[in-house]
Amino acid sequence: METSVINSENTRNGLIIELVSLFIILPIVLALPIHIGIKLLLAGVGLVFIIYHIVVSKLYRNIFSFVSPKKSFVKRMLFIGLSIFFGGAIMVYYYDSSLLFSIVKNKPHIWIIILFVYALLSVVPQEIIYRHFFFKRYESIFEDKNMFLLLNMFCFSLCHLFLMNIMVLLLTFIGGGLFAYTYQREKSMLWVCAEHTLYGYLIFTLGIGEMLAFPT
Repeated sequence: METSVINSENTRNGLIIELVSLFIILPIVLALPIHIGIKLLLAGVGLVFIIYHIVVSKLYRNIFSFVSPKKSFVKRMLFIGLSIFFGGAIMVYYYDSSLLFSIVKNKPHIWIIILFVYALLSVVPQEIIYRHFFFKRYESIFEDKNMFLLLNMFCFSLCHLFLMNIMVLLLTFIGGGLFAYTYQREKSMLWVCAEHTLYGYLIFTLGIGEMLAFPT
């Protein structure tokens, strides 16, 4: 019994060290002014590590299986989406009216690329790593689920640190909370990706992305 407890504690400590290394230390290092080659190497090692454990643990099974969404989720997503659209439009207009729908008017080709590629190259990888993998691998080692949720929000925000923008960090912290909450409630990667995609589309379409210096 004592050996089992020790092994369990060692496993927990190992997972905590792993979490801190991958989701806190690595994003901070990647934001430092170091050679791009070193950044790519470190990011590649981290990504390979995560993919390896997703494959070994078979976390890819039925990852995007369809689950009927709760009515409360649909209502919440529509409410937040409409709030982003109207609130964001007003904010961008008064900040700099020339930015409102600027990407649609001035860079329609980039806008189309975002509509068709953004979900696959940004949303899906982020949600697989920061929701599916993060929750499946680390949630069980935290007794306080609210603390775990805050940690997930913090780590998701931290992965945007390289953009060096306080507003981006704040918005991704809030967004991370919404996506984590959806993942917990809906138990569906499909719906959390749909939600993430919708809000991202609205942010870039309205011109909020350019206002916050998101790369477009």
